[in-house]
Amino acid sequence: MKYIKTFESYRNIEMVNEEFIGALIKGALGKLFNVFSQPFKDMANDLKNAFKEDDPNSMKGIILTNLNQAIDGAQKEINNLKADADVLGIMDNMVKSLIDLGNGLDKDFYTAFGKGKSKPAEEIAKAIIIGNKEADWVGIVGLLDPNSGVLKKDTNYKFSKSNFVTQVNKGKDLKSKKVIAGKFLDDFQKDIQSQLDKSLTEEEVKKLYDEAKKKGGGVDYKQGDEVIYMLKEPKGQYDPKKKPEEQTEVVAVGKIDKIDGDTISITSSKGVKTEKKMVDIKGKVGAEVPEADKNNLTNKLKEVSQKDPDSIKKITSYVDFVSKGDKDKIAEVDKIIGGESTV
Repeated sequence: MKYIKTFESYRNIEMVNEEFIGALIKGALGKLFNVFSQPFKDMANDLKNAFKEDDPNSMKGIILTNLNQAIDGAQKEINNLKADADVLGIMDNMVKSLIDLGNGLDKDFYTAFGKGKSKPAEEIAKAIIIGNKEADWVGIVGLLDPNSGVLKKDTNYKFSKSNFVTQVNKGKDLKSKKVIAGKFLDDFQKDIQSQLDKSLTEEEVKKLYDEAKKKGGGVDYKQGDEVIYMLKEPKGQYDPKKKPEEQTEVVAVGKIDKIDGDTISITSSKGVKTEKKMVDIKGKVGAEVPEADKNNLTNKLKEVSQKDPDSIKKITSYVDFVSKGDKDKIAEVDKIIGGESTV
């Protein structure tokens, strides 16, 4: 089934996923899956040019366009397979490749959208490929192989891996097995769009996208980031205008050890290890100055510049002094400013 891209790809964005698919598969089957991988190497360009923030369902078209192109390329290599086992292994390796793709999209999305906007779109792509529990959707991976899906739920999909093996084994020789395999993949391509639209509706995709935007708060987190997170049983509401140390019965501070989907592993400032969901993370430590403080500083600087323009130079010098981080000297200056004796 010939599937042609309907949007332009540019050359000025960094290509990613160069090691994706086929690295551990040998021989003719390895070559087949190297061909399968080619469309996905241009994913960042496709995302940049075709994804619409006001229509998160546009992600379906991007994923299916690349998947269909990948299958088209793979089908051309089926005739070069030399053994029954290679033909039977097509679907198994396709499932493994899609899992690798779904779990390795972060670079593509960061390249396409930049910091702060990549996570929600990435969550939708992952949901389409590997499934989503909230939407009760098994994903393309789960349709093909229930044991590899996030829900471990068998939908009895007619184009599953097990049905592929059953059908291919009906072939009397290698040649007939190749023909059956090619037709099976072709029929899968014709069916997957309607199956996806039926099982993961437009409304569900929009809901997942909106929820993902809320969870991440527009911030991309990574291993090593120091973050503020909600306690298991907080005594009150989190106040973003207050410092974490001013609300220790509500939040704590810690460093991210690992990010696994929506699960964040953290070691607190007291050395306690814990796991939190993305919605529990309130932000990076020191990442944002409260809006009231910003406005106050702006107004003060404006006032000072009008009364004594030369004083701005002194303020700049003090900012440089503070930025050097000598806590003892800063403390002494703070005492002087506050009218305390330093003797």
